[in-house]
Amino acid sequence: MLALEPSADAAWIDVQQQRTAEIRDFLTGGGSFDFHGLFDPGSLLDEARVDGSALEGTQILALLAVIEHVAAWRALLKSDAGRNRNWPGIATLSAPLAAHDFAPLLESLRGKIEPDGSLADDASHELRRIRRALERQHRTIEESLRKIAAGTCQ
Repeated sequence: MLALEPSADAAWIDVQQQRTAEIRDFLTGGGSFDFHGLFDPGSLLDEARVDGSALEGTQILALLAVIEHVAAWRALLKSDAGRNRNWPGIATLSAPLAAHDFAPLLESLRGKIEPDGSLADDASHELRRIRRALERQHRTIEESLRKIAAGTCQ
């Protein structure tokens, strides 16, 4: 917000005013959409493009939240309510998003990352197998330590 400056570009101002009026009409006409939590994912996507880099689980969750919003917005645009609206400014702004179906991506990732950013045990069969093997090994080590401790205490 601090970086914002007034604009004297009348064409840009007209476009922004049109978009604002279209969204206001949508909302006052009974439409609803949750814009909360949206952010520009550009920096995270740029970070993910670097060879050898990996996003943290919480960063992936943040991207998934944005993608969920995009998918919901796309569904709204393609619904009868969206198609019956006269909102050329919003349609133009939304065209790049509306062109992509994120449902397969969301389906494949939904439930795979826990709220704390860690991978869910059932994120993959291999991960589930590895974690169960680690749990068994941990129990075996604990049991061995108990037996050693019991033998030295007598």
